[in-house]
Amino acid sequence: MMRKLFFTSIFFTLLGSVSSAISADVDWEAGGKHGWVLQVYDDKSAENQLPECLKKLNSSERENRYFVKIHYRHVKKFYTTIAEIPKDMDLKIDEEVEVFPANCDLGKFAKITKSLLKKH
Repeated sequence: MMRKLFFTSIFFTLLGSVSSAISADVDWEAGGKHGWVLQVYDDKSAENQLPECLKKLNSSERENRYFVKIHYRHVKKFYTTIAEIPKDMDLKIDEEVEVFPANCDLGKFAKITKSLLKKH
């Protein structure tokens, strides 16, 4: 019994260390979330692949702009949002980012402030 308790406490200690290392890079107090890039959209993306909110933009509004679908967690649920990629950033699928969510269906795009990709 003591052995099981010991290994369980080690597991949760390690999990907490990894979680806090990731969490430290996100401005939680300002509403930031830790998100992951699920899909990248550009002006060449097929119309049928675009989320409804991007379909509302005409082709000139989408020209030379890049958008991503972001998956993020808030409390105990996972959500997705659409964000425009800042011009000075190049994101790839599965890349971790700091995101400030918004509702694309209301014409508002989430804001990506930084990549959480660790530079070694």
